[in-house]
Amino acid sequence: MRELRRLSPALPSNSQILDVGCGDALFFPKLREFGAVQGIEIDTSLLTESNPDRALIHTRPLGDAEYKGWEGRFDLITSLDVVEHIERDAWAVGEMVRMLRPGGRLMMTVPAFMSLWDHHDEINHHHRRYTASGFASLIQPPARLVSVRYLFHSLYVPKWLVARRNRSAANKSEQFSVPPRPVNALAAAWCDVEERLTRPLHIPWGTSVLAVAVRA
Repeated sequence: MRELRRLSPALPSNSQILDVGCGDALFFPKLREFGAVQGIEIDTSLLTESNPDRALIHTRPLGDAEYKGWEGRFDLITSLDVVEHIERDAWAVGEMVRMLRPGGRLMMTVPAFMSLWDHHDEINHHHRRYTASGFASLIQPPARLVSVRYLFHSLYVPKWLVARRNRSAANKSEQFSVPPRPVNALAAAWCDVEERLTRPLHIPWGTSVLAVAVRA
């Protein structure tokens, strides 16, 4: 959310927003702080028909004819841990850029470093993990890169150790369950403090990459 608030001065009031890979619209309430939201989610098993936002979620993939008239439509597109699931990643980023209006922003995150590749990536059907420079190279004209950086620096070593263990262990360490609420809250608070302190430092490692681009 802090990154979105940094972008907000560049966004018009009541922006048109698209969340690509939105799941069951879990991020919609936060995005509505900045404008009107709709989403794309092709995995229909994630969607619940009783969700009041169900009609705002489109289920056709990027590039589908359904989106033919969407060029230059959105002020903000978010794609959070989505591009790694798409084999033609550069093409997918290009499709999102196509749907931005001139001056519109694209905010994306992906998992970082193939050295962290793990059983978790395989069962989630990831095609790859990224370096910051590799991810930045996907952003091509008419877009330009605004910023790219790593996130969750302190998690790199624990994640690396788990990945190494899982490469040789018969019983893999699963990484699906949400920790107990106090543990989860403490971890979130720690990551928030870490982000505040390290953002100006451009630390060259982390478990995720965040990139922001603008369409010319």
